[in-house]
Amino acid sequence: MEKRVSKRSQVTIFIIIAIVLVSAAGVAYFMTKHTTPTDKYFLQSDIKPGFDSIKNSVYECMKMTSTDSLDLTGIQGGYYKEPKEFFDLGWSFIPYYYKDATILMPTNIQIQDQLSLYVDDNLNSCLETIKVNDFTLSYTKPQTKTIINKGEVKFNIDMPVTVKKADKITQLQLKDNPISIDSKLYEMLEIAKFISDSHKEDPSMICISCTLDLAKERELYVDMLNFNAEDSSNLIVISTNKTSYPKVFEFLNKYNKNSTNSVTDFTE
Repeated sequence: MEKRVSKRSQVTIFIIIAIVLVSAAGVAYFMTKHTTPTDKYFLQSDIKPGFDSIKNSVYECMKMTSTDSLDLTGIQGGYYKEPKEFFDLGWSFIPYYYKDATILMPTNIQIQDQLSLYVDDNLNSCLETIKVNDFTLSYTKPQTKTIINKGEVKFNIDMPVTVKKADKITQLQLKDNPISIDSKLYEMLEIAKFISDSHKEDPSMICISCTLDLAKERELYVDMLNFNAEDSSNLIVISTNKTSYPKVFEFLNKYNKNSTNSVTDFTE
């Protein structure tokens, strides 16, 4: 397996279309199965299409916000909010996982909390865009619990959405509809932890062949790049070409200026 620096192959448009069609077909079933309204008024033939449209839109907001949280925290090394040590890119930031002989990598639990915080802060912005004639929606701020598992990340969003039409009211319970996103985040974090923990044994050396073998077993790629030669910083990018999120996970390692460590110093 070789280090990769070029752009990954993109998923073809045909696969994307197929995924969209399959997802769309399952949305109504998913929401209807778990959120059947107690008020039969919303099941009437002239009311149900609008109500179904709301349910589908709410589900899409839940899924999109959860996916966005993975993409953003992947770029920002597991963080939604800025950590104590990071490099400011202006539009984003990259956290340090190792800096001046100190390991700074967050735990999986901390990253789960960051993902939950993103959903809590951003879900309502999506819900505000849902407009269906003669229906009104009301809701509070969600409380999300995120779990990073092998091959998936699950979002449990606790927030009732009240749907009103005329003088009739019903509720959608989002907590009854957990969102599961195909993800290699768990595996990416395993590799990031291996790299970070290796500094405990030798602060000036990383076994690159061990890292690449670990990545290959998980169908991932690892790039180790000189980020800032002036302060001996290396950028680690872990990526996947599968249909999962996040696509990339990145962080920085900064070494003492007197250290000779760089990408080319990593052992084979």
